[in-house]
Amino acid sequence: ENKTDTTPPALEILHPLDGQVFEQSKVAFEGKTEPGARVFAGTYEADVDENGTWTIVLILSPGANRATFVAVDAAGNESSATVSPR
Repeated sequence: ENKTDTTPPALEILHPLDGQVFEQSKVAFEGKTEPGARVFAGTYEADVDENGTWTIVLILSPGANRATFVAVDAAGNESSATVSPR
């Protein structure tokens, strides 16, 4: 039986936390997704290892930031998660 995968991949942001304050502009974002899924922040693609752990370094602007990540699995299902560091 060949069932089509219609389940969006899990997507967690483990670091940074909402409202976390950074002095430096370059911040490493880390999280977990379904193994084999790809993770994007806008046009930038995160590095995802075989366990689904992902990392990407983004440049924050001064003040409030909002970073939205999108995970796409092999079947094309998408999910998104947002974090707002400062």
